[in-house]
Amino acid sequence: MIKNDFFLLNSLFFIYTSTKSKTKVELCMIGQFGLFTYGLKTAYLATDREPGYVELTSFYPWIDLSYFHPQEREIGYQRLFFQNEKQKQRFLRKGMKKTSGFLPYNEGVLGTFLGFPPAAVKDYKKGLKEHNRVDVNYHGLKFVCHRKHVESCLDYLHKHMPIPEHLIQEYRSSIEITDKNSGEFKTTTLPDSWKKIVE
Repeated sequence: MIKNDFFLLNSLFFIYTSTKSKTKVELCMIGQFGLFTYGLKTAYLATDREPGYVELTSFYPWIDLSYFHPQEREIGYQRLFFQNEKQKQRFLRKGMKKTSGFLPYNEGVLGTFLGFPPAAVKDYKKGLKEHNRVDVNYHGLKFVCHRKHVESCLDYLHKHMPIPEHLIQEYRSSIEITDKNSGEFKTTTLPDSWKKIVE
């Protein structure tokens, strides 16, 4: 992508997030849009209410993953963007499925393409009991995993999606953990026991 186009996209992201009260929290994180446009994330799934849904179509290969949700009786508009055409073709071969359900894709394959750690993808597919569930926000890449897999998930991301220090400083970005403690879910920055993995 041309360098000027890259800066244009990230400027659009700042304008979008500053005008949406729902995304105020994301201003302290790089976010999935930023991780993708900085080239740190291989794919980005955007609904029609998220940044880049229209704008990225001019810059990146993409496919339409919209679907009809029978219970809500509405269409879920979404597009999956890729860094290059080769990744797009690979997803079309491995991730699309003929299904009797309403989703036109394999959720596990999609999770892998979106950069989620393998343990988190497996945990999501299996389902998690509330007392074992930990929500992780890795600089805007949000996922859930089993309590016993937090360490391996953070280790995976630190190796496969390291975040440059200048971006962490620019966005005041961090890693946050939401865990059930004393019967309530509480969000904290990365607890000391897991900090050593990413430092």
